[in-house]
Amino acid sequence: MRVFGLAIRILINRRDYIHLSQLKSMVGFSYNTTKNEDGISILREVLTKTAYESMVPALEILNKEVLNFSTALNCIENILPSFDDDERYLISMDIQQWRNHWSRYCMFVPKENRTLTSFRNQISLGKTREIEDNNGIALLTAHMSKGLQFDVVFIIGLSEGTFPDYRAVKTGGSQLSQEMNNMYVAVTRAKRLCYMTYPARKRMPWGDIKTQYPSRYIKDIVREKSI
Repeated sequence: MRVFGLAIRILINRRDYIHLSQLKSMVGFSYNTTKNEDGISILREVLTKTAYESMVPALEILNKEVLNFSTALNCIENILPSFDDDERYLISMDIQQWRNHWSRYCMFVPKENRTLTSFRNQISLGKTREIEDNNGIALLTAHMSKGLQFDVVFIIGLSEGTFPDYRAVKTGGSQLSQEMNNMYVAVTRAKRLCYMTYPARKRMPWGDIKTQYPSRYIKDIVREKSI
């Protein structure tokens, strides 16, 4: 799967000549590629008539506008019988590792924001590695927390104009409804305890200190409890 990893780099950046040279050396391709071609065209040229030609369909899947990494891995799994037992085992283990990375990536990145570049960067930064223990905290936006739950949740920045955002308040309509949905998501992430906080004062980007007021959501919850 070293070839697969190098090929992903070429899909992301067709001018990555360092990794392209490594790829060409690994597959035994000794010719010059057409410089004006896109990444997938270069990979077709380099991998065709080599032992890795059957990997091209998987790379074509990754080249589509909507990233579907799992489907690409399924495509590679379909060609496993063509390898000997030892190599098949190693490739299977690599595929599982890729699946683990993809699964954790999908937990934090909404479908509409998933790209091959983003996925590769998250792996490089170690953000998709397996967490060995549950110590520490997870810092997430309300949007990114969808589908996750925690024993204790702190919702910070619940001041009017921040959450809900002042632009949504000004515009109203669907934007304000989306802010309400985000608040619902944030609160329901808590299994046991949910703390809601807001700052008394906030330093603005230009240096001024501005007094903050509690979000309408805090007021709504307090009012609901008092009824």
